[in-house]
Amino acid sequence: MMNFFRKHVRAIFVITIVAFVGVIVFGAAVNFFGSNDYAVKINGKRVPLRIYMFVYENAVESYQRASGSYLSDNEKQQVKNNILQALIQDEIFYQQSKLYCISVTDEELNLDLQSSLQFKENGVFSPVKYISFLKALGMRSKEYECLRKKQIAGVKLKMLLASSVKLWNYEIDSIAKENIKTTKEELFNAKINVMLNEWYQQVIKNSKIVSNDIVFK
Repeated sequence: MMNFFRKHVRAIFVITIVAFVGVIVFGAAVNFFGSNDYAVKINGKRVPLRIYMFVYENAVESYQRASGSYLSDNEKQQVKNNILQALIQDEIFYQQSKLYCISVTDEELNLDLQSSLQFKENGVFSPVKYISFLKALGMRSKEYECLRKKQIAGVKLKMLLASSVKLWNYEIDSIAKENIKTTKEELFNAKINVMLNEWYQQVIKNSKIVSNDIVFK
C-alpha cells in the first residue's frame, strides 16, 4: 500500500495549497529571521513575515509572467489568503508529526534535495541553483535543510494517515450503480482527501492561530 502512496503522493495532498510554500516555512526559523516580524503564529510558533513576502512576491510574479497580465486587487487578496492558509497548514502538520514521533533521516533529505526540480539544471542537481535560492532567502544551507526536514516530516504524517484508508467494495458498487464516471484510483484518492481534510479541520479547531494584520494590507 505504501508503494501506491509514494507513486501518487501529489494526488493525495489536496490540502497543500501552494506546493512551493512548504519548503521554506516553520516556526524554528524565528531565531534566524527575528521574533518581531511574523506573518502568522500557530500555537505560539511564528512564521516569519519575510518568508511570507518572499512566497507572495514569487507567486504574483510567476502568474504575471505566465499570463502576461496583472492581478487585480481581489485576485491579489485571494493569493494572500491561499498562501497564509498554506503556511498554517505546513506548520500544523509539522507540529502534529512530532506527536507521532516521526523523524527524517539525512539520507531522506539528500534524496529530496537531489530530486527537486527547483534545483535541477538539465535534469541534474545544480549546486549553483541551490546556492542562488538560498541567497534569495538570505539563509544558510543548514537552516534551510533543517526546515526542509520538518516539511518532509509533515508529508510523512500525511502518508501515515492516508495509509489507514480503505476502499470498500460497496463504495465501488455504489459509484457504478450511479453511473458516475470515475476510476477506482480517483475514488480512493477522493476518500483520502476527505479524511485528511476532516482530520486537519479538527486539529485546526484545537489550535491557536494569530495572523498579523500587515499581511492583508
